[in-house]
Amino acid sequence: MECDRNMGLINQKSYCEVPDDWITVIANARVKPSPFTVYKCDQSLFLSWTSFFKTLNFKEKCPFPSRPVRELEVNSEDPKMIKFRDTYNGTFVNVSMVQQGKKHGRAKKGSMIVEMERNLLIRPSPLYSGRIAVPKPKFEDLQVLKKFLPMESQKFYENLPTNSNNDNNFNDPDDEVFG
Repeated sequence: MECDRNMGLINQKSYCEVPDDWITVIANARVKPSPFTVYKCDQSLFLSWTSFFKTLNFKEKCPFPSRPVRELEVNSEDPKMIKFRDTYNGTFVNVSMVQQGKKHGRAKKGSMIVEMERNLLIRPSPLYSGRIAVPKPKFEDLQVLKKFLPMESQKFYENLPTNSNNDNNFNDPDDEVFG
């Protein structure tokens, strides 16, 4: 796949002290046909899609194997249906992505579509409200190891937010992957 070929161009053994160093390494990994463009993402780009899809009554797991899919089509006129095919010239298979009758009981089909269309106009809420905290044991290990870095890089690790408890989990309810 193209993304794997692109990752192969990046020198994985590059010396990087802080995340911003990876921006330089990735941007300089390729010259032809053009250098990589690296965008620094802020938290507004990460949305809570899991809870958003639950409000729309979408199925929790993909109802078809996604690995053999070669072509996928989603139409805004019928957003609950996905068309896919596992060859480039085969016929499309239609699959409903919405659970029928669980959340809405015996509601009329048209009313469910109206409610779904209304919800599709709503944007998912942000996944994070602040910087993600590092578990306390990991934070303590980083504080010990930072002494091997230059002072400019040490400041990054000193300013990391940390959990006050000792667990190693981030305890984020939306960290499960949809589908």
